[in-house]
Amino acid sequence: MLRRDAQQRRASGLAPTWPASAAGLMGVPIDHLLVTCQWRVVAGRAGPNLGSDHLPVLATLALP
Repeated sequence: MLRRDAQQRRASGLAPTWPASAAGLMGVPIDHLLVTCQWRVVAGRAGPNLGSDHLPVLATLALP
């Protein structure tokens, strides 16, 4: 079963990932991280512009 970690989303706030050209200022948070129940999301954020039209989603995961 997959789920979105809504608690982490609330903790980190809005993380716009598209379009990358907006540099996160006026973007839309359309890229998400899905994890199984066995994983815990420790941290998550939008990464640097690497040339795509989307910013990467970076996350630190832990096995409880």
